[in-house]
Amino acid sequence: MIPIKNDELRRLAPRSLLDALEDAQQAVGRLLTKKKQRAYIEAHSATYSQLRQWLWMTGHLKCWYSEAKLSEGEGEVEHFRPKRLVWKSRPPHGGYLWLAFDWRNLRFAHPLVNKRRPDYSTKQKAGKGCYFPLLREELRARVPGAERHEDPVLLDPVVPQDCTLICFDVNGRPIPRLSKETDAWRHRRAADSINYYHLDEGTWNAERADLMREVGIVCDRVFAARAGNDQAEYERLLGELLRYIDAYAEFSAAAAQVITEKGLWEHLHPTPLREAVSIEEAQDPE
Repeated sequence: MIPIKNDELRRLAPRSLLDALEDAQQAVGRLLTKKKQRAYIEAHSATYSQLRQWLWMTGHLKCWYSEAKLSEGEGEVEHFRPKRLVWKSRPPHGGYLWLAFDWRNLRFAHPLVNKRRPDYSTKQKAGKGCYFPLLREELRARVPGAERHEDPVLLDPVVPQDCTLICFDVNGRPIPRLSKETDAWRHRRAADSINYYHLDEGTWNAERADLMREVGIVCDRVFAARAGNDQAEYERLLGELLRYIDAYAEFSAAAAQVITEKGLWEHLHPTPLREAVSIEEAQDPE
């Protein structure tokens, strides 16, 4: 998961579409019963679905949660706070109807993330569905604006600090970055998000593992180029590493982790006081 700047939607999406979403949301607010509001939302779902292309572009042509590559037609418009009945909420919560057409509540998700279904390898159900667990259920919003008091369990890709809470093991499996002993709340958020978003889907794990090995080999070649005092090869390989962590690259967070662990991140992103890194300045990996 990498941070998504969803404010970019205001620049990318047509003004007419954003206005249509706002009009639809106001229409929902004018309806006097939740039954009528739900009926209106279902009847006008095409309004928010039209944002699909722009959500896809904002998320670098990938699922905002898994970083799996998607064609525009493969991804689904997902409501971070569910527009339908929130599963397992106590007391029952009929959904965040006032956010159904709010572009700030929309995400772009792979079907394996968005839909609740059995994992092909473990046979255990995974996927978000209409789950939206909170730290304190008693603070669940039931009127517009009250959601600012909630503490969501699920990580949100538009919140940069949330994206730091998951890392990957050598087999490409996503795991919480912080242990339960270090930070029980953030550990829970990461662990539950991995399950609810189906981030440890078997195919993705294997693809991440292959990618991480590949990136590790390139990193080792960077150090070999340094040892051989081959500046041209050193620079070429750094450029190759940059492609792995490009925002449009699949599973770039896993690639970035390897580069960081190898001690090469600063060489790709020099600080202002270190505008360039020469071969002589490169540090040995630990």
